[in-house]
Formats: sequence, C-alpha cells, structure tokens
Amino acid sequence: MAITSEMSLVQAGFGTQNFGRLLLSDEPTIDQYGAVGRNVGTFVDVSAQRDALWTLLHGLGTNNGSEVGTAVVAMQYGFAHQLSDGSFQFAGSDPTQAAGAASFFLGAFGRSYLAMKNSWAGTSAMQALLPAYGKSLHWLQTQVSGLMQQHSGTTNRLIFDAMAFLLGGNIVGDTSLIATGNQFLGQALANQQTDGSFLEAGGADTSYQAVSMLNLAILLADSPNINKAQVTTALTSALNWELARIQANGAVSIADNTRTGAGQEIGPSGQLKQVNYSEVSLALNYAATELGSAAAADAANRVTSYYRNCPGGRIGGSGGDG
Repeated sequence: MAITSEMSLVQAGFGTQNFGRLLLSDEPTIDQYGAVGRNVGTFVDVSAQRDALWTLLHGLGTNNGSEVGTAVVAMQYGFAHQLSDGSFQFAGSDPTQAAGAASFFLGAFGRSYLAMKNSWAGTSAMQALLPAYGKSLHWLQTQVSGLMQQHSGTTNRLIFDAMAFLLGGNIVGDTSLIATGNQFLGQALANQQTDGSFLEAGGADTSYQAVSMLNLAILLADSPNINKAQVTTALTSALNWELARIQANGAVSIADNTRTGAGQEIGPSGQLKQVNYSEVSLALNYAATELGSAAAADAANRVTSYYRNCPGGRIGGSGGDG
C-alpha cells in the first residue's frame, strides 16, 4: 500500500494479528479533565500528555469517537498549561528539562493533528488550538541552542526535536521551523554508528533505538521536507541492528544497554527505566510497512505476544521518556 501518512501505517497495522492489542496495551490513564498519567491530580509537565496518542490512534483505527474525543481533551489540557511566552508550566525535578518536555508534547500534537487530518475524524476539534501551537513552536525555536547541547548524546531526543519542528512547520506553514527541524535531524543521523545503532549516553540501547526508529518512520510518512532516501537508509540500518537483539520468544535483549533494563536511569515518573516493549513493537510494525520487511513484521508480533503474556503482566513503559 502507498504510505501517505502515519494513518497509512496504522491502517496497515490493523491488518495484522496483534496491532489492536498493542495500541490498547499502552493506553494511559486520562482523567475527566484531560490530565494524563503523572499529571492526574497535580500537573507536573506537559510531556506526559503525549501518551494520549495511544488512545487517539486506537480510536482512529477502530472508529471510536469517544477515544478520539478523550485524546483531544488531553491535548487541550496540555495547552491549558501554556504560559504567556509560549512555554509551559513545569514542576519536574529538573527545570532545565522544561524545553525538552515541551518539544515532546509539540511533536505529539503534530502527530495527533496529522493523524486526525488523514482519517475520518478531521481536524475541526483541533483548529482552535493552532494559534497556541504556533506560539509554542516559535518559543521552542528560541531554545534550540540549549536543546542541541542537552540532547546531543541522546539521539532519540534529537529526533523528537526534529519531529516537533518538521511537523509543526508543515502544519503552521513556517519554513524556518522546517529548517530548524532538519538541523536536529541531521545531527541525529550523524549520531548513527557504522553498525546501525544510534548513540545513547555513550553507547547503544535497544529501547531507545526503537524510539528513534519509530520517529524516523513517522517522519518518512508525515514530513515531505526531509531527505527521504537518507532517512530510509538510516532506518534500514537501525532496524537490522534491532532485529539482531530480539530473541526467538520476543524478549528484547538488554545486554550492553546504556540507559534501560539494568537500573541505569530513573524516569520522570520515578520508576527505573525498562525496555518499552510497546514502543519497540510499534517501531517494528511501522518499519515493517515502511520498508516492506517481513522480518520486522514477524519480530513485532513476537515482541507484542511476549510482553502481553509475560509473567506478572505488562512490562516496560518508562523507557519511552526520552
């Protein structure tokens, strides 16, 4: 099938065995006000709101208007915490991470807007948020130097930054934002090692490798202003590295991981970062469709089956916190 948007990838995914279960597995808690996850009760940071994407994609793929409406309310809740300069309230433990949190959320809003645009839902429910969205994108552009410095050694974050600017620039029609996005994307691709792995805290990491793969696949689908041949080559190489570290039963190896699986880092929710199996599986699903890879499709099915059926229930999660 022709890949014209992330929704093309979602539609292809629903034709496979475990895709619907995959999206359901990571649906977050969203309260009646739209607060997501760690923001329920007390607002912490706008980045947490991006997890509403799982609810949105499932709703769009199953024609569930209630789920789509819930996800839209979550986006509105995020912008309800916008400050006058376009930044967002931030009550996390490290104030220097505020710009990164905004970048994550703005990228998620861009994905959400384009997913709805390219689906039955349309964007009427999101139109009122576009002025605030543009204001935050232009504020984020004033933070480029700091983001480049903070995220230089964590490639997945550079690609999140690239996505925020590339998708945002296309949505609001600003070529300067697109140019900024390509700066981040260029730095991210320069971080890819000869074996296909992406640099994460001085080495490689199977969970964050998948996050980078996922976001590259989204950019291939939704961003017309990138070097698609270069990104396709990078995604192919990254996929081959990741596939070599997925075991026959679907378990993802944590051997030599620099950031997840062995107590290396604590996420913003206060939990030790583990392999984010849902994002690994989603990345493999998207890469399978984008690259026509039967090996990726098989691995995606095995990974989803493994973590859905693992002893003690669902595993992973906080490895997707960037």
